[in-house]
Amino acid sequence: MIPPYNNPLRNCKNGAAVQGGSAKQKEDTFMILIKRKVCPGNNCRHFFKISILLLLLTALLLNCACSPPGSYSQDELEEPPVEPIVTGLESTGDDMLLRGRFSVVNPEMKIFSLAVSSSGRDILFSSDDRTVHMLDDQGRLKWEVVFDGLPVAAELSDSGYYIAVGTDCGKVHFLQKEGQILWEKSFTGAVEQIAFSPEGNFLAVAVKDESGSCRLYGLNRWGSLLWERETGPIVQLYLLTENNKLYYLEKNQEQEQEQSTFTALKNGELLWTKMASAADVSANEEFAVLYNNNILYFYSLEGETAPRVLWSYPLGVEISLLELTEKGEHILAYSAFPGTGSNLFVFRREGPLFWEKKIPSGSLLQISRSGERIVASSWQEYSEDFSSVLVFNKNGDILQETEMASRIEKISLSRYGNILALAGDEGNIFIM
Repeated sequence: MIPPYNNPLRNCKNGAAVQGGSAKQKEDTFMILIKRKVCPGNNCRHFFKISILLLLLTALLLNCACSPPGSYSQDELEEPPVEPIVTGLESTGDDMLLRGRFSVVNPEMKIFSLAVSSSGRDILFSSDDRTVHMLDDQGRLKWEVVFDGLPVAAELSDSGYYIAVGTDCGKVHFLQKEGQILWEKSFTGAVEQIAFSPEGNFLAVAVKDESGSCRLYGLNRWGSLLWERETGPIVQLYLLTENNKLYYLEKNQEQEQEQSTFTALKNGELLWTKMASAADVSANEEFAVLYNNNILYFYSLEGETAPRVLWSYPLGVEISLLELTEKGEHILAYSAFPGTGSNLFVFRREGPLFWEKKIPSGSLLQISRSGERIVASSWQEYSEDFSSVLVFNKNGDILQETEMASRIEKISLSRYGNILALAGDEGNIFIM
């Protein structure tokens, strides 16, 4: 049985969110979760039987139109409802239903960024209608702000109190949690990525100009420029600390061969670099994991000196994503490329391979702070119109598995794994 839930819909005229909708809108909303059974016609020869059938059919249609979502009986369903599952209960394996959903006006809208605060109470997303939306954990609209340029980068501080938005026009907008813009700053080029320090006191901004030149800028919470540095194209900004250290991966051209470098800065000054095609840093800044030339390296970070290798592990597949838990207890390595063998590997901090599995190629992955929950979502090997969502525990056991009638293109998991946000290609944000 699917319980009713709020389905805010944007109002084109005033930009506000309205609740509910017509019976037709409610039926369209729930078509993503269930498949209605269409009964075959009954070819009767007698007028009386035909009349009775028409009366019954009319009563059934009126009941379907007037009944609230969740009132369908099992006999009316072709199969059990496709119910998106929440990855929330750390202490139990119980399944939970969809908490909420937010629908935008344009079903072909592109979602640029999706972020969830540490508590899971705030969900931020930006889209190509030049708008940034803030939702609560039930999918209800709290506020929205329209910008002059496309908000290609949007980030939340861990507390959810500050929001930074970067546009393709080179502007950075700094907002507080109610959506009020505190300050704006302009750069030459387009903003590509933004990173917050944990408490929101510092901000790193990656900008690329029309000539292809790339620069990193360090700002404080009040918008003052602290430092700037020329870089290669930025692959990923990983961690900005409260003492203004920044870790990032950039591409470099070395003797006609493109390579990637993992770089550490302090106040904009270089501390050290390592060759890597994928990397991550633990949130407590004690460990880093790098992948280069089919070998996984696990490092100890010690002050401002070069990192020290604790162990290494050869892998037979090309790794495209690395994730570290908050204190480095678990390392997740994933290969998004098609293959026949395992492509998801999880290691303990002590070094040995903990477990490995084969999951769909092209999966989106998120891991909670201590590794209790690992979420993988993919449609590429599943169906163009459906996505598979898998939830593993830290031992590699599948806790939950479901399909969603939507092509999920972005996911974001709260720090404690209690709230999962998914952005579908048809303009829906699902809160689980």
